[in-house]
Amino acid sequence: MNNSMLEKMAQQLLRLKHPEGMVDVILDTDLGCEVDDQFALVYLVCAQEKLRIRGIHTAPFEGAVKGFQDPETSYIEIEKILRMLGRSDLMSLVRRGSGRYIPSETEPEESEAVRALIDISKEYTTENPLYVVAIGAISNVASALLLDPTLKDRICILWLGTAGMEMETAMEYNFSQDNAAARVVFASGAPLILFPCKGVTSHLQVTEPEIAYWLKGKNELCQYFYDNICSYMAVRTDNPCWNKVIWDIVTIAWLLNESWVQDRVITTPVPQYDHRLTRVSDGLPMRYVYYVDRDPIFQDLFRRMHDLETFASRKD
Repeated sequence: MNNSMLEKMAQQLLRLKHPEGMVDVILDTDLGCEVDDQFALVYLVCAQEKLRIRGIHTAPFEGAVKGFQDPETSYIEIEKILRMLGRSDLMSLVRRGSGRYIPSETEPEESEAVRALIDISKEYTTENPLYVVAIGAISNVASALLLDPTLKDRICILWLGTAGMEMETAMEYNFSQDNAAARVVFASGAPLILFPCKGVTSHLQVTEPEIAYWLKGKNELCQYFYDNICSYMAVRTDNPCWNKVIWDIVTIAWLLNESWVQDRVITTPVPQYDHRLTRVSDGLPMRYVYYVDRDPIFQDLFRRMHDLETFASRKD
């Protein structure tokens, strides 16, 4: 390995360090798809002592009915949640992303969100990056990198996607929706922290008695989330002992407290179209999360949701 590559690897390791001080964040979310992204949005808004929101961007997704879902589904749900948080002022930061996945590894899908990501990133540097928290198909981020490859020098990407590398395949909803986008992002050279779903983030489970205790009747927002999860699960299982994974909050939790998440540095693998991750020996390093401590994460999330006046109120 030559000196130039060693230097690049050393620089990338520095960029993968947990951020100190205030962190500027763009959330890229398919919030209209399920019932877990909503928690990540609330967690982000209620963590303004550490996280500064620069954008809330909608990502494409396919639902139970075959075909792409209207991106307005996410937009409307974001508007509803921000209203319950008393933060309708943040709607000025909500931007519509692509309505579909990228056609290929060389063809971006332009959108308001993609252009905003590129433009906002120009306020940042390698030493002081913009953190892009992607919790759906990573199509918008891939499109931005295709349109402006220098974007990799100004951002750090947190992505909830793939399955744990110990699994037989990495097939998972966010990854399988847009394999081409994942390949673009992994090959881009942008610093990447990967939060796998099955086998890792799947530890973030809650049950009906638990959410009844923590959410039911606490306030309008908590009641809405309780009803939302119960309604969602009622049509998916007749087992009264169900649990629901709240996957997406792990990304916000990592930004707030790195001790709640354990990770290791690995060489960035290559995502394949058969939903596998191929290990290589000559790539740049990335952070791979392999363990999530669910108890302190939920404790922190719920205490913030209970006291919206303290944690969600506008501070300026």
